[in-house]
Amino acid sequence: MSEKIDILAIDDDKFIHKMIARALDSEDVAIRFAVNGEAGIKMATESIPEIILLDVEMPGINGYETCERLRALDVTRNVPIVFLSSRSSLRERMQGYEAGGDDYLVNLLKLKT
Repeated sequence: MSEKIDILAIDDDKFIHKMIARALDSEDVAIRFAVNGEAGIKMATESIPEIILLDVEMPGINGYETCERLRALDVTRNVPIVFLSSRSSLRERMQGYEAGGDDYLVNLLKLKT
């Protein structure tokens, strides 16, 4: 039996935590949640995840800065980081890649109507 895939989701929205948990619900996946960038960095360095899902808009340091800090650390430098955000403009997506993100997915659940 293989080990679970360790995913760290960094997002301040508890509703999004529930949606991620539902979308990735599997006995092969273990999801940890952090509610801000600082907590996410701490969790990622204490136990290195296989992938990080990262929101852009959070209290304290935003997702771009969180990504830059994770990339600056030896232990998390090579962990894939996927931005999951309602920010969808080309400039915002480019900021995600420039900060060191591996991909940028637009989360339609957070779009305000």
